[in-house]
Amino acid sequence: MVQHEWHDETRQLAIAPRLWLWWTLATTIAGAIVGALEASGFQLVATIFFTGLFIGAAQWLVLRQYISKDFWWIVVSTLGWTFALVLVSYYESLFEPIIPFLIMLGIWRVFGISLVYEPIVLAILGAAQFPILGRFVRKAHWSGLFHSKNGLECI
Repeated sequence: MVQHEWHDETRQLAIAPRLWLWWTLATTIAGAIVGALEASGFQLVATIFFTGLFIGAAQWLVLRQYISKDFWWIVVSTLGWTFALVLVSYYESLFEPIIPFLIMLGIWRVFGISLVYEPIVLAILGAAQFPILGRFVRKAHWSGLFHSKNGLECI
């Protein structure tokens, strides 16, 4: 029995770095594609719609090896990203005093805006994605993520 538990722990440690490496790589490539679209003149459309779509699709390509092939991940990611950007832009006046303060500290304006808005957008995106992940993964959080032969403990 003890040997089996040790084997599961070893497997967990072997899967985790590979999953997060591919997850990070896929998200980075999707972000680079969106950045190229933004630079080529499609800034508004790319930022609002394509970011969530491309990042969701890239993450789904990684996750489909571990969970059911559920396309809802892409839909939820696209809607979560779009909703987050609309929400942040609607309440932009709440954050307006922070941006000049960051600029006064010497931070580049665009970086300062990203520093304030992106954590909120990413938190909303993650909150939108969590129910999808939670449907397939028991205890969908850091400590309960890797518990089966496929890498995740599916319900």
